[in-house]
This record gives sequence, structure tokens and C-alpha cells, in this order.
Amino acid sequence: MKMITAVMVLVLCTTLLLGWSQPARAEPGLTVFVCRGIQTTDLFAYRRRDDPIGCARSFPASTPYVILHARVTNVDSNFTFNWELTDPTGEIYARYGFRESPTPGYTWNYSI
Repeated sequence: MKMITAVMVLVLCTTLLLGWSQPARAEPGLTVFVCRGIQTTDLFAYRRRDDPIGCARSFPASTPYVILHARVTNVDSNFTFNWELTDPTGEIYARYGFRESPTPGYTWNYSI
């Protein structure tokens, strides 16, 4: 009985000295796609999900358009996302940015 009491006191003292362990922070990830199209799935209460289709590393010059799609995953804190579309000379064709504040305690995924 004294051994169990000693172990319980040791655990209690360790917890008081070190504090409760905090959950590990999520490691955000970014995936960028160049695709021929986007398929949108309606998830009703959970908004919608955009899935890129027809993706490749390069396209022929005759392709009328491509879609640039980015997916940001495992976000658990405030973040800002900015992008620019430039030509080889550095001229900016398009620029976009936004700031998100996910609900504390949850991990979110974003499609742009």
C-alpha cells in the first residue's frame, strides 16, 4: 500500500511541477495543382469540397486555359495566404490574398 501511495504522490508532484501536457501543434501543408478543371462536391452543412481534375506538370500551348488550385491542410492557427501569377519577366498578371482564423482547438483544411 505504501508503494502505491508513493507512486501516486510522485505522479501528482510531477504533474504539478511540469504542468499538463499541451497538444502538439499541427504542421500546415501546401499542395499546388495545375489542372484542366475543378470538380465541386456539395457537402451541405460542411460547405463544399473542390477536387482538381486533369492535373499535369505541363500542358501544350494549345490548351485554352489551366486552373491553378492550392490546398492548405492541417491549419490550427491564424494564417495569411498570398499568391501572385507572373510571367517570366516578373510582370504580375494576378494577385490574391486572404487571412483566416480557424476555430481554436480544431484543425482546418482550405482550398483556394
